[in-house]
Amino acid sequence: ELLAAHRKVLDTQFAMDKVGIGITWVDPQSGRFLYANDYHANVLGYTPDEMLQMRVPDIDPGFPAAVFARVIEQIRANGFVQFETTQRRKNGDVIPAEMTIYYHPGTGETGARLIAFMTDITRRKDYENALLAAKQTAEAANEANTALVAQLGAANRRLAMSDQRLSAMFAMTQKAPDLDELDLLRMGIDEAVRLTGSQ
Repeated sequence: ELLAAHRKVLDTQFAMDKVGIGITWVDPQSGRFLYANDYHANVLGYTPDEMLQMRVPDIDPGFPAAVFARVIEQIRANGFVQFETTQRRKNGDVIPAEMTIYYHPGTGETGARLIAFMTDITRRKDYENALLAAKQTAEAANEANTALVAQLGAANRRLAMSDQRLSAMFAMTQKAPDLDELDLLRMGIDEAVRLTGSQ
């Protein structure tokens, strides 16, 4: 029975180390890592042992000591928090991450700790940025289309006015041989008033 329990613990440890999500335990007083699974360490370019020599502010630029202390109080009060942040890799690159952190009060044998689950959300952020860029492109195209429609409408109105002028001029040339100079002038003025809508 003891052997079966030991195998179960080993299987659980293997799963925690290899699962596709970062798992860390953190001392809520110092912010020092007590445990880091292989996945979280590898995503950041560290070994698990290297991470055990670090504190949360060493990998998360959004959590200097003062902010870390406030968040610990929030986690204690609520039991857990979930948020997006960024984490700094060993080479200095920064990746977006989603964190879910639980407060574990500990037992008589172990002290309190934070149990944190980290998901690398680089792909999600890339998709969100691509979607935003596509939306902005579509909005710009829509605005350009609206402006083009307005320009075409104005051009059509000018063309219609030109057609009316040409028709009026043609009508005047047809009647001109039968009119004297004064009647021709009156006809021209009447047509101008009609075409421009002036008095």
